Amino acid sequence: WCNGATLSLPSMALMYITNTRANIPLAYLSAYGALAFLPFSLKPMYASLSRNFPRRDRLLTALLAISGIAIMVTACVPKDGVGWCFFLAFVRGFTGAWPEFLLGLTLIDQAMTESTTSFDHVAALFQSQAATCRNLGSLSAHIITFLLFAQRHHNADVEEELSSTVVTVLLLVTGMLPIIGAGVAFFFQVGRSDESLQSVATTTAIPDSDGILVALNHHDNNGAEASLCLPHNDSYSSIESLVTYAGLRCDRIRCKDKTSHANDIIFVALFQLMIVVFAIRTPFTSLTSTLAWNVSISLLMMALVLLAFFINWTASHRVGIYLALRHTVPSFGYLMSSYMYWLFQSSPVFLQIMSLIGTGCTTVSSWSYGKVFAKYSSGLQLLLVIAVTTIMAAVASLFNIVLLRMASSGVQDQRLVTCSILVTIITSFFGEWRFLPSVVLATTSSKAGQNYAPVVSAQIQELFSDEEDSCGAQDVPRENDDIRESSRPTQPVVDTTGIKYGTLVSCIDFGDQIGSWLMVPLVGALDITRENDWAHLDKMVVLCSIASVLSLGFLTILPRT
Repeated sequence: WCNGATLSLPSMALMYITNTRANIPLAYLSAYGALAFLPFSLKPMYASLSRNFPRRDRLLTALLAISGIAIMVTACVPKDGVGWCFFLAFVRGFTGAWPEFLLGLTLIDQAMTESTTSFDHVAALFQSQAATCRNLGSLSAHIITFLLFAQRHHNADVEEELSSTVVTVLLLVTGMLPIIGAGVAFFFQVGRSDESLQSVATTTAIPDSDGILVALNHHDNNGAEASLCLPHNDSYSSIESLVTYAGLRCDRIRCKDKTSHANDIIFVALFQLMIVVFAIRTPFTSLTSTLAWNVSISLLMMALVLLAFFINWTASHRVGIYLALRHTVPSFGYLMSSYMYWLFQSSPVFLQIMSLIGTGCTTVSSWSYGKVFAKYSSGLQLLLVIAVTTIMAAVASLFNIVLLRMASSGVQDQRLVTCSILVTIITSFFGEWRFLPSVVLATTSSKAGQNYAPVVSAQIQELFSDEEDSCGAQDVPRENDDIRESSRPTQPVVDTTGIKYGTLVSCIDFGDQIGSWLMVPLVGALDITRENDWAHLDKMVVLCSIASVLSLGFLTILPRT
């Protein structure tokens, strides 16, 4: 809820900062949007960095506090401060994306504890509920801003409804929300692992999919040591992340395929570096040259292609490629938002009404997705859901053309207002339906979607019964039978997938980044500017809708199961 409110409450204020005070050139708006959302593509890096923090709740507290401060500082952006806008947008995104990732891991942990139904179904339902809570936060924020501007609109003494003072107040109030969230995370220990994970080594249940075994030495609450050999799942990018999350101390790691594992890490690092270079294209080319940027991107892409030949490709790799390609298609969302601001900037109250309606429809959409599509979250059924929701969203987006044609013809009466409301309702509802399957696919693909607990429990018991474990570690001495018995799992818990989940989710954001950058040359080619009253924006809508439908061809990349 706090995340949704923090993103929505300052929307009008940020529009004022970027379009009026800083006056970011239209050609750079897509670049600004790409940089603002770049941190949401860096989730694998967050997963790696999070391993250095034993307390997830403390890390969450610090990030939320910094996020609140960054939002407040945004109110101090000077006139024509384009550079400050870009910098603070990145900081706000960084301190907002990392906590979102940590909460995503917590959601997966909770989904794995549900034994009454499949993980795929529960994960999809949880993602729908999380989106609904986030949208409810946005809805609350829009209600507050609507009441604010409605009061100012009917106040005869107010000369300017959206003034610099109002913008400052909105940003200061918004900055308090993450700080309050930090207090909640601190006192209620949000995201902290159950204490049982800190005292029972064998609660980690992992499928033996690649024959990799990990030797873990664990000290229980009484200080006694027990050795255990656990199979390692290829969904984890590093053994250390698994061990750190479970609260264990890894004294000895023996892996049969270290080279392949190292290649995966290098591939993810290069992937993240390419995202960064894409996002900083504008300052990079201004400091060097366009040729230098092109050479840098080409070298990174060549390195990725060469490294791809040395990677043991799995189903999760194919899912990541699909998610990136699906969201690479050009999207006119940010451009359309700026157009709506330009069209109705003289009536901030109506803009708030539009935001309120759009958020309300998105909330209903995310809730209905869980009711209608959550049970179709695996296999061919999920692919069918992706196809249907994509086509629906593409058709719905074409209704923007009606609005654009009506506005360009000079219609300024109630008909334009009604059309704007109807278009917002349709596009918001089906747009959310199109987006959620990607999040569900990333979440369910981070696990095999099965409950491995009974199998692994038997494997662990067998390992404890051997004189020597299969990876060479000596079994616990017979005089420690009591300790061994107490360490045996009674209710195995499947650990989080760390970097794999972060990588798959970041593929979605990476595709969105590329889509935003593809809009830059398209805007120039179609000659869409404020000066010519956004001419040819309708052609952009058609182009993006067709590209969205054509993205269904990427479904062939996904594994059949």
